[in-house]
Amino acid sequence: MDDPSCSVDIDPQLARHLFETGSFLLFFDFPVGSEFGIDYSSWTTAEKFKGVKMIPPGIHFVYFSVVKLQQQSPRIGFFHNFEEKGICVKKWDAKAEDLMDYTATLDEIENFRRNLQELDQYLAPYPRQHYKTWYSLTNHISPQIILKLNPEDRGRISSQSELVSKEVQDLGESSQRIDRQHPVRQRFFDKQGLPIMYVKPGTEIRFTNLKLNDNILEPSAMNTYDHLLTKIFQSSENSADFLGEMQFAFVCFLIGHLYDAFEQWKRIVRLLCSCESSIPRNRQFFSQFINAIYFELKLTPKDFFVDIISKNNFLTVTLSHFFTNIESNVDPNDDLYKKATKFKNFLSNEYEWDFDDTTDDSKPVIVEEDD
Repeated sequence: MDDPSCSVDIDPQLARHLFETGSFLLFFDFPVGSEFGIDYSSWTTAEKFKGVKMIPPGIHFVYFSVVKLQQQSPRIGFFHNFEEKGICVKKWDAKAEDLMDYTATLDEIENFRRNLQELDQYLAPYPRQHYKTWYSLTNHISPQIILKLNPEDRGRISSQSELVSKEVQDLGESSQRIDRQHPVRQRFFDKQGLPIMYVKPGTEIRFTNLKLNDNILEPSAMNTYDHLLTKIFQSSENSADFLGEMQFAFVCFLIGHLYDAFEQWKRIVRLLCSCESSIPRNRQFFSQFINAIYFELKLTPKDFFVDIISKNNFLTVTLSHFFTNIESNVDPNDDLYKKATKFKNFLSNEYEWDFDDTTDDSKPVIVEEDD
């Protein structure tokens, strides 16, 4: 992440153009010494910080983590579609210790716009040197994808799941009350004697429900993976929306620090790598899939694979299935075949992964549920 003391010199004429055409994020009253970030860059806020300027129009991920009593709170973020010359306003509520959604009136927006030159000295410039990187990670995420997947609770994504006990979820606030009608508090515990907790409704990301289990069994029916992918395509206006969900999940994990999102990303990768007959029918989609996962892996620290993925040999086994399926279903002269081969060679050279030394033990199995 960026050091705020490091800056990239911008031609004054270009800077003026970016200032006039870019978007603005105004962050008022944000606590000093806290973490603030947008996309692939983050900073520690100073006293005069009031937001970010010259933001390229499009989808961006804004996040923050407040420091209180020398303890850093969980990272919280949100996606926002910035329009050209648009202004997004957020205010920190010190009493509630929370970032409040602030809907500015048209008059207030115009007032902000008139005062942008005065605010300029308090606004950090968007780090343009990382924009291509960010675009490569998010080019399939659309406003519609954000609307579909965002948590219902203000669209906020927290690195730490907000939990409620089973008694509160089942009984509401009455579970906390003790009176003549409720002389004993209701409590629910699991077999280990721990309180039963659930993710608070409205705070979870609304990912596509993919029932994939890891075990050594083969799918119970041929083309089950292809059938599931076809159903997913039929439920969306654009097949690339599923890649948008994959990118959404990856950003939420890599930048939002949400582990559940990483699990969804793995499920999507497993599903796509296990498809067979879908490949020749959807060459463009799978070509885009290779592009998307290429940039995701390229931008992830190498030690990440050693620490997390390689423990279960997830990617080498899963991608080995994918390359085999490409070789079995696509003509060697096809552009998709060539791209897959190039991607395979890149991974072998970059990570020293051997895709020929794998077994079918980790192939996923789909658990069918009644409609």
